[in-house]
Amino acid sequence: MSKYIIYNKLLKKERRSLSFSLIERVRLILINNYYKLIPMATKKPTTTAVPKEAKIKKEATKKEAVEAKVTRSFTIDCTKPVEDKVFNTTNFAEYLRQRIKIGGRTGHLGESVKVGNDEKKVTVRADIAFSKRYLKYLTKKYLKRHSLR
Repeated sequence: MSKYIIYNKLLKKERRSLSFSLIERVRLILINNYYKLIPMATKKPTTTAVPKEAKIKKEATKKEAVEAKVTRSFTIDCTKPVEDKVFNTTNFAEYLRQRIKIGGRTGHLGESVKVGNDEKKVTVRADIAFSKRYLKYLTKKYLKRHSLR
């Protein structure tokens, strides 16, 4: 058996009765006294000195990323159901306005998300992070609620 296997068996026996700090002490004693092994030191990776100019450039790029607003636009095309007189886009747009959750609150879209509708299309514009998957989820929920799915 290797020295580490014996060490692990001893530690398992000791863990049942000792607290964490005592286990660490036992580990060091076993390694240093019984096995004459060099204790394994956990070293943090060393960081190299970064010039001040590089730091300033990094901060500037972060600020630019924050300042640049990403506007995402989603269009839901409802031409076929509207032509068949099964679907009403105004009701669907109103449903989205009531159900879209921003900051943990539903119905408070503010200036960040805008929902608009035509006769055959519903458009959602978002200035904040907004996922297509969430919009698909709400659409499927609406269709299920109105027995269209």
